[in-house]
Amino acid sequence: MIRFEEVIRKVIVDELYSIIASLTAAKVADLLLTTRQAAEHLGTSVHTLEAYRYKGTGPEFVKCGGSIRYYASALTQWIETGGDRPH
Repeated sequence: MIRFEEVIRKVIVDELYSIIASLTAAKVADLLLTTRQAAEHLGTSVHTLEAYRYKGTGPEFVKCGGSIRYYASALTQWIETGGDRPH
C-alpha cells in the first residue's frame, strides 16, 4: 500500500524536476556566444557578422568589456524574423 507521504514526495520531486528543466532551457536560450560561435550557429562567417555590425544590420549584440557577444535567443529571433535587417 502506498503511503500518503510517498505520493506527496513523488509529486514534489516531479515538480522540482520540471522547474529545473525549464530553468535550464531558459538559461541555454540566453547563452552569450562569441562572434565565432554565433557565426557557426547561423552558418555564416565571422567576417559576415562583423560586416553586419559595421552596417548596423544583423542580429542584436552586446559589448562585454572589449568583447562582442550574441545572445543565442537573439540569433534565433533574428533568423525567425527574416534576418539581414537593421536591428
